[in-house]
Amino acid sequence: MTTLSVETTSTVNTICNEDGIYNHMYGINWPPVDFGEVSLGKCRHGNGYAKWLCCENGFFDISGPDFTDCFLDDALNRTQDISSIFDVLSILEKLVNETDNKNAINSSHELMEIINITKYLYEYVDSNEYQINFEIALKLTKSFGNILSNLINQNKAWLNSTIEEQTRIASDILLYTQYTSFIMTCFQNLTNDFIEIQNENIITEIFYTNFKKSIVFKANGSSIIIPAGTNIEPKYKCNNSAAGALINHLERYLSNDLDDYQIINTEIIAFSATNANQSIQMNDGLKVRVR
Repeated sequence: MTTLSVETTSTVNTICNEDGIYNHMYGINWPPVDFGEVSLGKCRHGNGYAKWLCCENGFFDISGPDFTDCFLDDALNRTQDISSIFDVLSILEKLVNETDNKNAINSSHELMEIINITKYLYEYVDSNEYQINFEIALKLTKSFGNILSNLINQNKAWLNSTIEEQTRIASDILLYTQYTSFIMTCFQNLTNDFIEIQNENIITEIFYTNFKKSIVFKANGSSIIIPAGTNIEPKYKCNNSAAGALINHLERYLSNDLDDYQIINTEIIAFSATNANQSIQMNDGLKVRVR
């Protein structure tokens, strides 16, 4: 008797994204690759490439792409999964390291994206004060300052920005230099210490004060004096603090819309008291806006 045998073969797709089903995932188009190879998708921001390993049966690795070379994309993704202050510190550390290179950012869009990440991280910190102690507060203040200082150094990105974009970004850097300095506010109330934090382009000084004595903020030959007895109405639980910041090289981006006859200092001074937003009457009759 003759036995007939029939061989059956099944076709297994070993090419990932051959049919394009992964396109636009994570905002990236992924070139098709064979099993065991890595698909390189251009970063949404910057000049690097994200990597995604092709596994069996034509599926990419379920753990997702590797965004190591796309630091801005990585930071944007990680902000969606923050569960503690330590996540914030980790993202800040990554951004500080990646922006330390003065050619790390190429466009105004990327500058604004980092500003937006900074805002998001600050808002998380501001609403989760219970997770912070003195050591963490100091690390946060230094890290935010380092990022903002590094952004000032990104000459290529500033050159690729319009005057309006430069003014907007520089204004945000000025504003968030002040905001992030007040992370130390409550700890100033506890320790009464004077703290100075120096970054490459930013010198921040944080004071404990009851405003009965004058405050002198002086750095690199520039200074501002808040006279004794200034009428400040505290509205915050940690209100006996003031912060001054000297910001170098920012004036070139803030002064674009000034008339030729107007002069702006080569160094920008910002000063905030009690993290308030109000107008105050100075002893000499001048009215000053405190932000």
